[in-house]
Amino acid sequence: MYLAGYAIEQQSWVQAIVRLDRYPAGSEPGEWHNTLRNLIRLSESLPNCFSAFRVSLSNDRLLTPALIFVVPREAEKELQRIMASFTRLDTYLPDSISIPQTRESHDEMVEAVPAYQCHIPTSCYSTDNIWFACDFRVAGFLDDLVSQAELSRHALTYQANFSRFEASTDVLREARKNYLSILNLRGVNNALAELQKTLVDRLLKCAHVCEEFLAVSEVDAIEWAQKLLSHEFEKRYSTYKFEAPVFEFVQRSHAESFSTGIHRSAYDLLGADEICSSAVNDEEKHAILMSWRSMAMGKSVKNDQTELLLHPRARQSSDDTTYPRSHDDSEGYIFVSYSHEDLTQVSHVLEYVDSEGYKFWYDKGIPGGAEWDELIETKIARCQFLLVFVSSSSINSKYVRREVKFADLMNKIVLAVMLEDAELHTGMKMLLTQYQCLRVASPEFSRQLLESLKLLW
Repeated sequence: MYLAGYAIEQQSWVQAIVRLDRYPAGSEPGEWHNTLRNLIRLSESLPNCFSAFRVSLSNDRLLTPALIFVVPREAEKELQRIMASFTRLDTYLPDSISIPQTRESHDEMVEAVPAYQCHIPTSCYSTDNIWFACDFRVAGFLDDLVSQAELSRHALTYQANFSRFEASTDVLREARKNYLSILNLRGVNNALAELQKTLVDRLLKCAHVCEEFLAVSEVDAIEWAQKLLSHEFEKRYSTYKFEAPVFEFVQRSHAESFSTGIHRSAYDLLGADEICSSAVNDEEKHAILMSWRSMAMGKSVKNDQTELLLHPRARQSSDDTTYPRSHDDSEGYIFVSYSHEDLTQVSHVLEYVDSEGYKFWYDKGIPGGAEWDELIETKIARCQFLLVFVSSSSINSKYVRREVKFADLMNKIVLAVMLEDAELHTGMKMLLTQYQCLRVASPEFSRQLLESLKLLW
């Protein structure tokens, strides 16, 4: 195997990376997962070890987690022995990991990060020489972020760099003194004071500090990511009157942090406010390192063990594009109403619905005729509910309008998904305003859709 070497601030380091190419199916952890967890803990026992967790979502919806370990040069042999132990995972699931054997393969793996990169700010707010810590972390909603990126067809990489850390007496003293000053501030609400107390108390169990990074591959994805990050921040911290930080994506701006996996505490002194905001204990760190499991188990993305059902769908054209197949209706299904002009967008959402285990039925063309009309009526009459995709095109489709009106006549629940801001007319406004309406553009779309499916199924 190949271990890379780095020199930072007159200190020599060696780095190893292991990529998880496959992972066992099933909701319960088995020998493979337990072995991985034990190997991670063993790696962290090395002196002055930095560790990083990376998860990448490619344009073709492939989810690839990776672990990076960095130790001082003098611990190179110990790191090499531990990395060799990672090959035990292949005995439980063949070809489940990749460890680079050459410098070229190592560099290719570690530098495979989208171009536009953002350091997630460790937000600290101050007034009158008093600071307020804020523990905003992308890890808290990473699963939903990956699902949103998948639905929006954005390539995305998340990385968290960790450094082992124990709060000194001076840091603890400063944090407690600052908290007492907060209590004496006029107008500080109870929720804000309680948050600061929680973060100060966490320092007593602090084992690591964490810094996070995001990267996207296209300029068009930057605004999408910024809106989603700001929305998540405001959702969590509006109670404390914290202003959302600026999430700045700059081309190759944090390439060194991504490639080395070394936390900046290795060469920069952290203030007590930043430590309060970024401190995590062992349990919290390992929850982040293993967080990819929930994404894989939730089947939000495609991999060898959780294959999405993508089958050819008949179309007016003769191309070989694949789309989610309609399911047999023997155990219930969702009737899907849409305009064929929106097929690409619709198929992305249906892949997600399919991956969550929900069955659906949609037409395979518009042949017309009495027999087809009768089939549509039968399918709507037997469905659990109707899922309609709303756009200018579907509003103007007489077939979509007929399907929604017939479903309403049959007292079927209608769930509307807005693909765009379309004006409702020809009777659709009166019909759809009485039902729940979700927007694909919403940062919370995947979560809201899943909650709606669970409720209506």
